[in-house]
Amino acid sequence: MGEHWSQARARDWSGDPLARGGRGGRKPYWVSLSADEKRWELNEHADTVRRIVDLLQIHGATQAAQQLNALGICTSTGARWSKNSVLRIAHDPAICGALALGRRAHADALAALRRWQASPRLGPPPEAPPKVQTISGYWPPMVAEEDFDRLHRLLKQRQQDPASKGQRRKVSSFLRGLACCQHGSPMSVQLSMRTSNGSDYAYLRCSRRRSGSG
Repeated sequence: MGEHWSQARARDWSGDPLARGGRGGRKPYWVSLSADEKRWELNEHADTVRRIVDLLQIHGATQAAQQLNALGICTSTGARWSKNSVLRIAHDPAICGALALGRRAHADALAALRRWQASPRLGPPPEAPPKVQTISGYWPPMVAEEDFDRLHRLLKQRQQDPASKGQRRKVSSFLRGLACCQHGSPMSVQLSMRTSNGSDYAYLRCSRRRSGSG
């Protein structure tokens, strides 16, 4: 098995579009094989990805998802957009043409390490997460690498900005799991936010609100 995956990695680095299996195997949903199966091409979903990148320059991920849903644009599976599905696109290096090898193994190892840090009594610490290797220019790029890096800095800045995120604390309530909105959708207690004047508040939010349908 080790030899098999070593050969597969070598074919990835060679740029062979069929290195990932028949018809190109696993790939971003906005690219397809050309008719002669020798190169990758952008397909009809590329406009959706471009729109996501443009929306994130101005809005947060939640608002971007709401606008996509309002326009009737669906995900690759036909589902409605959410904050997480928008961020998955934004953090995928494939939009700047890079193929990332080992992302899933890195994410699984990082999750295991965080679980151990939260409860060290589970046993010895797990191994450090393996590094993610990237092959530039594997996919047709949607944005330049510098624009991709700029987008990530913008998303990180929004996440850490105290003016927009505030000092948050966990909120417990007996209404958790019991409250529903007028449409019958479950409501959850959100984290409180410290406003610019130093006051805190907590609120209930409908689960459909995050996708713009509640």
